[in-house]
Order: sequence, then C-alpha cells, then structure tokens
Amino acid sequence: MAEYDRSSHLKAIHANRKTNTSQKVDEALKRLIRANEKINFNSVASEADVSKATLYNNKDFRSRIETLRNQQSQVPTPK
Repeated sequence: MAEYDRSSHLKAIHANRKTNTSQKVDEALKRLIRANEKINFNSVASEADVSKATLYNNKDFRSRIETLRNQQSQVPTPK
C-alpha cells in the first residue's frame, strides 16, 4: 500500500480554499458594483460570506477594496 502524503493533501486543500475565496470576493465586488452599492470591508465581507480579517490580511483584496472605495468617494452624488 502506498504511503499517504498528508502534506501534499493539505497543500491541495489550502490552494482550493484560496481559489474559492478569491472567486467569492471577485463575484461579490462585481455584484456590489452592478448594484451601485457602497464598497467597503463590511459590505464585501457580508456579500462574499468571508471574514473581514480575510479581506484585511490579503494584500490583493485589501488594495482592490481600498481603491474601489476611494473611487466611489470621489464620484459626485446626483443632486
């Protein structure tokens, strides 16, 4: 019987979870933009069903959310 390689199995699980989280955040951002909703860490975390800590700790997620949030704050509101 072949040896069970636990470390490679755990690496595969981690990579799969990371991919799923990335897809969830991407889809959440797209939905929020389409719905013209406020983009911030709370709204993205709620929409993507991930923790705010995940968004803050991932540099890519954090920079995208901060950029989109800043872009929204610069757009004048209709009067």
